[in-house]
Parts: sequence; C-alpha cells; structure tokens
Amino acid sequence: MAVTFTNQLAATKLETVESFKHINFEVGLPTNRTSALFYDSHGYLWIATYNGLARYNGKNFNLFQSSPGSVESLNSSQVNAVYVSTSLSGQTPSYTAWVGMNNDGGLQIIENGKITKTLLDGVTVTDIKKINDTQIAVVLEDKLVIFNSNFKKENSYSFEESINSVQMFGTDLIVATDNGVGYISKLPKRLLNFRKTPILSFANDNNFDYLGSKDGLYIVAKNNSSSQLVLKGEVIRNVLVAGKNLLVGTPKGLIECEISYLKLNDCERFNSDQTVSDIEYDKNTGIVWASTTNNGVFQLPPNRKKIKSYKSSTVGTYFHSMLQTPGKKWIAAFGEGVWQEGMDNQWNLISDDVLPDNRIIAMKKDLLNRLWVGHFKGVSILDESGHLVEEILTNKIVLTIDTNSNDAIYIGTDSDGVYKYDYQLNLIDHIEKSDGLNSNTILSLLNHNGYLLIGTTKGFYKYQKGHSITQYEADKVVWKLETDHNGNLLIGTDGDGLIVYNDDSKIYEYTSENSNLPSNTISDIFVYPDSNKIAISTLAGLAYTNDISNPWFKIFDFRNGLYPKEMLRGAISYIDDKLIAQGLNGWTELVDFRYDNNVPVLPVYTNLEIPETLEHDSPLEFLISGVNHFDKFPITFSYSLNNSPMRELKFGSNLFFNSLPPGNNIIRVHFHSKSGSGTREFNVDVTTPANLPQWLILVLSLSTIFVGVFIYQYRLFNKKLEKSQAKIEGLEYELNHILEDEIEPQSDWFFPMTALPFELPKTARTLGIVSQFQSSLEMVSELSEKLDFTATPEAINYKLSQSQMDKLWYCLAATINVAAESDNLSLLKIRCSENSGSLEIKIAIQKLTLNQFDLLKSLKDELKHQNIHLTMSEYTRQSQLIFSTHR
Repeated sequence: MAVTFTNQLAATKLETVESFKHINFEVGLPTNRTSALFYDSHGYLWIATYNGLARYNGKNFNLFQSSPGSVESLNSSQVNAVYVSTSLSGQTPSYTAWVGMNNDGGLQIIENGKITKTLLDGVTVTDIKKINDTQIAVVLEDKLVIFNSNFKKENSYSFEESINSVQMFGTDLIVATDNGVGYISKLPKRLLNFRKTPILSFANDNNFDYLGSKDGLYIVAKNNSSSQLVLKGEVIRNVLVAGKNLLVGTPKGLIECEISYLKLNDCERFNSDQTVSDIEYDKNTGIVWASTTNNGVFQLPPNRKKIKSYKSSTVGTYFHSMLQTPGKKWIAAFGEGVWQEGMDNQWNLISDDVLPDNRIIAMKKDLLNRLWVGHFKGVSILDESGHLVEEILTNKIVLTIDTNSNDAIYIGTDSDGVYKYDYQLNLIDHIEKSDGLNSNTILSLLNHNGYLLIGTTKGFYKYQKGHSITQYEADKVVWKLETDHNGNLLIGTDGDGLIVYNDDSKIYEYTSENSNLPSNTISDIFVYPDSNKIAISTLAGLAYTNDISNPWFKIFDFRNGLYPKEMLRGAISYIDDKLIAQGLNGWTELVDFRYDNNVPVLPVYTNLEIPETLEHDSPLEFLISGVNHFDKFPITFSYSLNNSPMRELKFGSNLFFNSLPPGNNIIRVHFHSKSGSGTREFNVDVTTPANLPQWLILVLSLSTIFVGVFIYQYRLFNKKLEKSQAKIEGLEYELNHILEDEIEPQSDWFFPMTALPFELPKTARTLGIVSQFQSSLEMVSELSEKLDFTATPEAINYKLSQSQMDKLWYCLAATINVAAESDNLSLLKIRCSENSGSLEIKIAIQKLTLNQFDLLKSLKDELKHQNIHLTMSEYTRQSQLIFSTHR
C-alpha cells in the first residue's frame, strides 16, 4: 500500500516558534510597560515598570508599588531605575535596593522588603549606577548626585543637557548627553573626539569602549584610540558586553553580535517589533533579559542561536520517537499519527488509510530501515518509503519496542507481557507472568550483555531464556532502561528519579531532593554514541551531564528555550548532530548542546568576619549561608581544613573548630542549592606556643581538634549520648579485656583519666586543653574521661626530621578522619615514649562503627607503605596505629 498524504492544511500545521520566554502581565508582571532591569548577585531579576518594581526569582514575583496615602509604599508608580546591593543578615541573604522614580517620585531605599528611606524627594531619577564599592551615582535628568553606601550625599554635578547614561571608564566617571561626552574629573584621551558627539549609551571591556548613538555604534580601541562606526543607521539605546558577544538595544529589538577588532560579526536580531529599554546578562548561565516599552521582558536562552523549535496547531498532541531513514525523517504524534519530512523539508501527515490507529505510543527503526509503529491496535510495520508491510498483534496495546538486537524485535504490551519476533516477522517467544514476571505491563525493553532487561510497573527484570529471571526495584515503575559507555545501567522511573546500577549493584540514586534533576519522573534517557554525554528527559525539562557520578545536572527547560513543557517516553532523538527534545505540542532541535557541568556560581556568606590571625587554643565558630530560591531543595554545606577532602556539615551550617593547628590554616567552605553553589577560602594564622617540639604540637593540636569535633557532636546529640553512656558503663569490663587481650598494650600504656581535667600531664596542661573547656566543665567532664594522652619526658625533647613529620601527619590525619566519621562517641588514646633513640607514638581508637572500621581497613596498605603499623580486631572493632622512628 502506497503512502498517501492529507490535504495542504495538514502539510502546513507545523510552525517554527521563538526560542525565548516572555515575562509579562500574563505571568504576574504588574504591567507590560518596563523601563529598566537589574540582575543581583543572589540571582534575582529586578524589573522597573510603569506600575511599580518587581523582584523575580524565575518563578514568582515580589511587588513594590505605589499606594496613595501610605508611607510604606513607593512615591510614584513609574520606576525608571534600580540598583541592588546584596549581603547577609544572620543566615538570611539580605538586599538593599535603590529605586529611582518618575513624576517627582525621587529616590527611595528598600531594605529586605521594606521601604526604609527617602533620599531624594520631588525630583525625577532617570538612572542609577554603581561607581565603586562605596559610591553610587544617581542621575536626575541634567544633574548627577553621588551618594556613599551609607546613603550620605557626597557631591552633586550639573550639566547643560539631560544625561542619557553614566559609565565608569577605569577610574573616570563618564557622562553621555545629547551634547556629547562629559566627565567629572577627566576624559580619557581616546574619547576626546566624542566631546561633541551626541551619545545615548556606554559599555566597555578590556580592549574596547562602545558608545551608542542615534547614528549607530562607535567602537574605540583602548590601545591606539582608533575608532569605527558600525551598525550604521541604528539607534543604540543600550549596550552590554556579554562574554565574547555584544548586546545592543534598539527601537527595533535586540541585536546580538560577536565582537571582533573594531567590527561586529554574525549579528542576529530578536523581537524586531519591540523597543528595548534595558538589557541584563547572567554570566554564569548565559541567559539574557531585555525589557521593552510595551511587551514586558523577553528572556533569551544561553545557546539561543543554536535552537529551533516547532509547534503544532493541534493543542494537546504529544510528539515523540523522531527517527531517520534514507532521505526522510519521521516523528510520531499521539492522537495524530505519524509525520514525515520529505526532501523539501516539508512535514506531512501520513493518511489514516495507512495506520489503523493514530494513538501512536512507540516507534522504532530496525536494521532494514523498516518502521515498527506501536499503537492501540498492535504494530504497523512500514518500509523505508512508508508502504505498509504487515500488521501484527492487532488486538494488543503496544507500549514499547526494542529493535537493537541483530536477530529479533521485542514488543512490550499493556497487560500481556513481551513478544519476540524475528526479522521474517515470525513470533518466536512470549514472556509473561508464567515466566517469572510479576507485571505484564511492559514499559521499556533493552538488550544488554546477552540478557533482555524488561521495565515494568513492578520494577525491572533480567531475563535470559532457559535461566531464572531476576527482579530489581520491585516497588518502582520503570519507564526507561539505558546503558552508558562504562557499562552502567541507567534506570528512569515514574516519580522515583534516576537509578544507576553497575553489574547487579546500585551505585547512585538521584532525585530532585538530592540532585539537580528538575523532576522525579524520568521519561527518556539518551547516551551519545561517541562520548560520555547523557541527556535525560523529565516532565519538567531536560537534564544533562557528562559525568553520571556528579549529582549536579545542567537543566534545559522552557526558561532556556525548550518549547515542549512536558515530555513523555521516546522524547529524545539524535539526528544530523542535533539533539531533538519532543513533547507536548511540538519539539525543539539543539545544535552543539553544551555538556559541561559548570555550576552557577553564587556568593557564600558568613555571619562574622573570619580573623586573619588567631591565638593558639582559641576556638573558631561561624555560620555559613548561601542563596536558595527554591525551598524544597535543601542547601548542603561542607568544609575542608588544610586541603583535606570536603566533609559535609550534617547538622546545619554551623562550623566549629575547638582550636586550629599552629601556623597557616586554609579553611574552605562550600554550599550547594538548586540555584547554584559557591565556595570561599579563608587563611587563618595561628600563633605557635613556646618551648614545645613541633611534633608534639602536631600531636596535641590534632588531638584537641578531635575533642572539639566531639564536643560539637555532644551539643547536638546530648540525649543520644546519655543513652550511650549507660551502654559504655555496661561494657567497661569487656573493653578492659579488649585492651589487654586484643591490642596487648604495655602496663603503662594508658594514663588514668579519672583525674582529668583536674590533674593533667604537664605537657598537655601547657597546651591549654583544660583552660579551653574550663567554662563548661560539667559538660566536658564526661567527654574528657574518654580522652587519654600522655608522653614520657624523653619524648618531649625528641626531634623529628621533615620526612618523619610528614609520616606523623599522615598517621594522625588518618586516625582523626576515621574517628570523626561517626556520630557516636569514640575513644581516642595517645601515648608517646622514647626508648634507646626510638620515638614511638601509639594511637588507639575503640568502639569503631562498621563504617569507621571499613574505612580504616581500606587505608591499611597505604599506612603500611608509610611504615605505620596497623592492628585491628574485627570481632571487637577496635584498632591501634603505631608510628615508630629512630634518630
């Protein structure tokens, strides 16, 4: 049967669509008349409108408007300009917004949601710009007023003409007017030729100055003052440098060009029917916003020049399973049938005469370029020209098809299991409940390493004919099964996120709560054929990565230019080096999809200034905070001390060090939220106590850190520790037996700690362990009984070489890192002795948890390589490390 097509109307139903998002009245903006934008460091977009000021987090608006008679509202409805500074108040990110208004509304200050000050009244403010970290420039039509960051007026300058724009050029503040370029202190020599050239806007980068005018854009080279007029005839109202591109706002839309020497290349215009009033750019994501005078704000995705989207005029159609045969492309549409693209790039809908049902659920191509089209009435098999070859399983609802096997086709049905056909279309196998399946509703199929993997409504199965069938993830609905180039099995579920197996072991489980997945329903997974790139479709957009072990997935959704807002199974295709995302009402084609895992960088705050120097034995405690726009996604905090691996703060954002080692200490803090992540580094110099050998300082300082960690845990788990204490006392006899029989220490190995902190060896007392905790002895006394440290007089004066010091560092760090892994109180005991020219340091940890024991056991070979002897008791879960060295 030959393919026939519907009339010309069907052939023109697909239309290209714009790849940008509108932020306008329909989504909550108070009006479509917008005048200015500001993107703050916390990731909020501030939109100045003719009906107030809007603070936008990508989803919701916080509005500030004028209310006559109210002292807590804006003085005027029309906002002309906004500038925002950000900081931290407690653990809450705070902001200060400078708001300039029209109609004599003046200048008001908004601090954390409240209008707190009116700095200028009865005047019209047209622009606000930051000059430096301490000064703000405010434009009042023909006057320029300078404020400091404490809201005090410092200077005022008047000009003959109205000021169009202000810009910092190095250390010089330059003013654009209709009479030419003006200045406050001096004018750079390269701009002298523009003193009488009317200028509307400014921008600059490391190499060039950009001056917008009514005649076009002037580019001025900083190195030799040469200049060139480009974009001739355009009225350049705004200019903004965005990486390697230049963004230009005009009365005829936004123009984006690549920057070259004194010229612009590859220019493209967006929204040519709109007058652009301002431009903002997020350098972390590449997103661009442009405000317009009558149509709100439009948002351009980062790879906007490489996106093309198509939509169907039939609302509610789900597109999926696009594939290619020689000379043709095909795409399935649930409720419409199958579309075919011919040589003229015109899409046409196959006639209903070819397919018995237009509710297409699955479509695959086999090795003979035949199309296997699954629907509510079985499978229709078409040749590469679209002729109907055969119809099979005509009384079954077909949900999935796998054609990756060289000798067979597998078909999954709704409620009737799996059917296996050979290439001659002979039925050769039927897999159902009698073969071990607990569900006959088959959602996904995959041939892998000689097995057939079967995804169902009750987990997935590993099947090989003649062998027993194995079930995994029985409580999950498995929508998609795929493998990557490292042999990992990727499992997409309905509502339970992405699960990763290696062999038969689960190694990762990602959800929108513990990763950056936009949704927990995974409809499709695509692995690039020649790389580790992986694209994942969800009900809320695409997630993508080039490292499946990294929980940070980059997101590509409607905010980035993705047209379909929902995507079901078969949503991802890869044709002609384009990734094609298909879904509700259309699809989007992406060229050069960026798979780097760069996380948007956001600021990290602390609740106090971290000191650059610190007295020895002084504690350090502070709170970490970052920006999180989406409350359902938790912020995680972690830290590193002196280049050690990052450790997660399990109990909030409070970081506490009882004391730090002498010398320079590097503290890194990190946070991760749905909005991005941030890292800060602090250097703290700790004074060195006198008359103590270096090795002893290391031993005692690290021991003190260990005690501090457990004091912190004690505060948070006081009740838990009280219960544990009873168990500790009950096991006292058994522990003594362990110390004698398992580790076999010498008789003077442990110093009796019943007297601590009242009687402590002189060396430890000198270090200040007692005085450190004197203010809270009642809390510490129970802990201090668990710490045992002593050193013989000979050991105090022992000198270590640098290599011996390095080994001692390793020994102590390995021990303390292992001990700190537990939430329970462990016992750390240290003894230092010198005998016949040999220094011996013994470190014992008791009551190891299973995780501690396994972690320390994994270090055994490395410790041996460092000449550190490790003894362990698997029965009692305790260990002892012995570091011994000779002069």
